[in-house]
Amino acid sequence: MACSAQVPLCCQFCENINEIKWKCFDCSLLLCDKCKIKLHSKVSFQKEHNIVDIRNVSQIKVSSNENLDRYLTLSCHLHSSKSCCLFCKTCDNLICPVCLLQNHKDHELEQIHEAFQRKRTTLENIVDNIDKECLGIVQKEQQTFDELWSKHQHQQQKTKESIQEQTETLTSQISSYSSKLLEQHHSFNHGLNGMFESKKKVLDQHEQDLLDKRNKIETILNSTNLAEVFEHSKGLSKPPEITKPDLSNAMLGFLEGQALDENHLQRIFGSLVEIRPFKTYTTDLPDVGVIAWHGDYLWVANKERKTLQKIKPGLVLEIESCMNDIEISDFSVTKSGELILKLSKSNKLKILSQNGKQKILRDFSSMKPTAVYVSGVGDVIVGVKENGPNFVLSGNSRRQLVTLTPSGKNKTTFEYDQNDKRLFTYVWNITSTMSGDICVIDRLSDEFDGRLVMVDPNGQPKWVYHGQSKDRYIIDAFKPRNIIAVEDGNIIVTERLNHLLYVFSSSGRLLVRMVTSGIDIYLPQSLCVDTLGNLWIGCGTYRGERNHAKIHRTQLCLLK
Repeated sequence: MACSAQVPLCCQFCENINEIKWKCFDCSLLLCDKCKIKLHSKVSFQKEHNIVDIRNVSQIKVSSNENLDRYLTLSCHLHSSKSCCLFCKTCDNLICPVCLLQNHKDHELEQIHEAFQRKRTTLENIVDNIDKECLGIVQKEQQTFDELWSKHQHQQQKTKESIQEQTETLTSQISSYSSKLLEQHHSFNHGLNGMFESKKKVLDQHEQDLLDKRNKIETILNSTNLAEVFEHSKGLSKPPEITKPDLSNAMLGFLEGQALDENHLQRIFGSLVEIRPFKTYTTDLPDVGVIAWHGDYLWVANKERKTLQKIKPGLVLEIESCMNDIEISDFSVTKSGELILKLSKSNKLKILSQNGKQKILRDFSSMKPTAVYVSGVGDVIVGVKENGPNFVLSGNSRRQLVTLTPSGKNKTTFEYDQNDKRLFTYVWNITSTMSGDICVIDRLSDEFDGRLVMVDPNGQPKWVYHGQSKDRYIIDAFKPRNIIAVEDGNIIVTERLNHLLYVFSSSGRLLVRMVTSGIDIYLPQSLCVDTLGNLWIGCGTYRGERNHAKIHRTQLCLLK
């Protein structure tokens, strides 16, 4: 019987039929002398491998780890018949012995199970980072987005409702006017019909009288009694009188009105208005209490910091000059660039010249200024009150709106209307239109509850606005903070707490109310308009954002 020959083992590193002399327990490979000395020993491993003489393998106790065996079943992606034996950190790939000999001899190598644990730890850290940080950031942004979307939806619903309300109002007015014309038409026709009916009766009666007379004469003519002709001819021989009724009267027609072009429709019906932010600046102030524009500069005052800054807006806000230790609660700029200052706790109204010098414009003595505004014609309009509580009024309280000439002399004083009713409680902010009307924020309480009062040049009230009914975005009563009249005659008002911007017509009609937080304008309070017509909005801050108050350059645009 023939015996089968034993198949010699190949070196698992070089795959040549060389005598097997060594075994690497870390790689689980059988090696010849050549591979052990010239190849395996030159490969860079993170730690020294355990290589044992093949004759002593049975005497070596190697700690078996079933969990490690599973890593040796991974097939090489380049040599499918081979199992991966190591991980190349240089190439970030699993490799088999063939790969090792061909391309990875001088690379940094790592045990598969160690690479696996390292990769697994990296992935676990990524998951942990996603759970602890990334998801939190995304979810916070999602919440912010949802709130912003809700505000946008609310604003758009309000806009839609306003359009529908205006449609219903104008439709009702047109219908009412149409009914009035139809009633006049009916009344006219009723009188005209009566007149025609009356005159028709007269004509009918004439006709009947003539027919009767004719019949009577014909009866006489046909009579055989000759005496009747002589007897009745005297009375019947007179020619009949025919009375023609007066049919002259007015004629009624309808004169159609002219069709309205788009500009007339906008003035009558209204327009969509868009507030468009162009640039946002961050200041070093806790809030932008008062803001004004002159030339190419913004003037900004902060009462808390006791500072007045002259700022040049560019890519950033460049502070040209700064005056400290000056507590300003309101100011306005003249055409020549001087500032009229209302200082806190002072009875004096001061002028700050362009060279930085101050002088007194007017000392109100026992009265205290509450607000100041320079009109388009240069008059200085001042709100004043007696010294004492702000919102507790008595018969001795003096709450006035005083107009001064540029030199500080009295021009007009308004306090009561023609019915001796007090016009104001506390004049908080002032603006005026090109027609000379004066609009005032009349503050009513320490919580900034207030109203708008528009008076004509003679000091008589034209309209008053108290606020609208609450909704879920309106936290409290109407709390206006700042007011400005723009060139088209409209009045713009900020409401800080509710992040609102109002636009009123000069007749007091609320044109639009917008939630500015929907465009990241929070706590709007001060307003001014530059020479290009841009609307600047100075804002307040929350406690966590102190000394980072924002100023926004925006435009109000009519959509045509």
